[in-house]
Amino acid sequence: MTMGTLIQVTTLALLILCISCNQSKNDSNDTRQSTSVKSPPEVFYYSSNQVDSILSATVGDTSSVQSLGTGVILDRGPEDEPYYISKRTVEGYVEIHELHDDVVVISSGHGRLRTGSKVDGSKLLNGENPSRNWYGGQIIDYNEKRISPGDFIVIPAMTGHQYIPDKNDTLIYWTIKIKRVK
Repeated sequence: MTMGTLIQVTTLALLILCISCNQSKNDSNDTRQSTSVKSPPEVFYYSSNQVDSILSATVGDTSSVQSLGTGVILDRGPEDEPYYISKRTVEGYVEIHELHDDVVVISSGHGRLRTGSKVDGSKLLNGENPSRNWYGGQIIDYNEKRISPGDFIVIPAMTGHQYIPDKNDTLIYWTIKIKRVK
């Protein structure tokens, strides 16, 4: 075999190899494209009547002491973060969530929301170690805002917050937990 023939055979072999590899790549891409079509996520819907039924079935805060309120988890997001509605008739404990931002919409009632970064005397919730939630204590450097129906609030992770309904009023609000990206 001459040097010219050897070069031609080698070039032809490389060309066939390249075409073969390219075809395999295209075949695998076609497979991925056809299997990567995902169905849309499920839509969660609660009518106002369903929400009223859920709220009337909750016990609520009937005592005159601080509490965590009555929260009902309605559903969970793709990373198991809860979507819930809360009913509060008395001053709540101070809460801090390490891993989640709270997105809140006030549904009904009036009150105040205290927030701050320095909290004294809070405790890790029992059994909630993976979620890293604290409650109790006092916010030392607090800011206070009036809250009423229709208010939209975002409470960043690691921010102390406390809901305080007006006397003889029931504060109802939606909370959506958004997992904080590290």
